[in-house]
Amino acid sequence: KERTQQIAFNRDGIDTTVTIMFQATTFDFSNYNIPFFVTGYYRPNTTAGLASLMKEVKGNLRTATYIERFRSKSARHKDYIRYAATVDSIFRRVQRTCLDTVMLWFSIAAKPDEYLEIALTGYADPNPITGNYIERERISYSDTTGAQHTLRYGDAFNNESLSGARAHYSVSILRRLLERSPQFRALVKQGRIIIKPVAGGASNTSATDRAAQRRIRIEFTKRSKST
Repeated sequence: KERTQQIAFNRDGIDTTVTIMFQATTFDFSNYNIPFFVTGYYRPNTTAGLASLMKEVKGNLRTATYIERFRSKSARHKDYIRYAATVDSIFRRVQRTCLDTVMLWFSIAAKPDEYLEIALTGYADPNPITGNYIERERISYSDTTGAQHTLRYGDAFNNESLSGARAHYSVSILRRLLERSPQFRALVKQGRIIIKPVAGGASNTSATDRAAQRRIRIEFTKRSKST
């Protein structure tokens, strides 16, 4: 979604005009032929997340049979280690783009009644899932219609709630990365930045590899509080 906009401002006593080239920017990772999540799991497959999962499936998540199992140092485990390195780099890329580009654009172009919405949508592959959410952390997310949902311990899992959980836990990682910026923290406190997790349900991407359909999409959009 692109729109050219010229903004005049004064910096260090010098009148300057800059051209803003976008109104919204989107990271859609469907073109990466890797899974962002282990099958059936909802925390992103980062290096730290994968190491944690290998311990949790023997402990708190041992009854969550919908989560893919593989042995440590197996070929499958090595595949996920390789995927995790890419997921780590993608989150860092999003962090850099947000702080170095999107935040600059927003701070220059935004009007007083406008805010930056960061919508992170999680997706599941079309394969049905059965089981129950067994984390103690209660999570909330919206669906694509804007309706709000809450997932609690013991609630039944399906592709919709799995994608919502993926969005929620992905937001947690992204928020931690972005909160390293004092400017970001200040704008959140002022209500000028809102991050929302969205359940995208089963992915409708054209990717034939189901693993690649376990993904996220991040969209940064400038919105008006009056609309």
